[in-house]
Amino acid sequence: TVDAGLPTSVRAIVAARLDALPPPERALLVDASVIGRVFWRGALARIAPDADLGSALGALEERDFVRREAVSRITGEQQFAFKHAVIREVAYERLPRAARRERHAAVAEFLEERTGAVGQANEAIADHWQQAGEPERAVDCLLIAADQAGRGWAKGHALTLYSTALEFLPEDDPRRRE
Repeated sequence: TVDAGLPTSVRAIVAARLDALPPPERALLVDASVIGRVFWRGALARIAPDADLGSALGALEERDFVRREAVSRITGEQQFAFKHAVIREVAYERLPRAARRERHAAVAEFLEERTGAVGQANEAIADHWQQAGEPERAVDCLLIAADQAGRGWAKGHALTLYSTALEFLPEDDPRRRE
């Protein structure tokens, strides 16, 4: 999240800019905020299948809310990023919790399909499942991400991931011993 010390006036200016957007562009920006600071056209298509993505994304680029990135972390997917973290945060705050959960689940499914749940994708997928209110689906991704971190130099991060996974596992789950 953005620094808590950010002046309310800055947040109000960003909110006013969002309010001034045509409804389809504002809705798409809010949907993109669920995906993260970086987002993909395919993930947006999953969340909003009826949206005119080309037109809305082009307009959001012109209005300086997002930028198209030359290289994508997901092969074959057009990648975008919010110009500023505060834009993403203010947009995300506009979405009711129930709608957030539904969209986070769609993003988790998109990432599972498009990344094969490899590398850092596991941690991102786990986070989306947690935000979707499905921590049990996050556990396997957390364990894989923790194993990967533990094999590298990120031992402390691995411990954090294992601890988070333990929070979601029932007391009688055999994976707790592992």
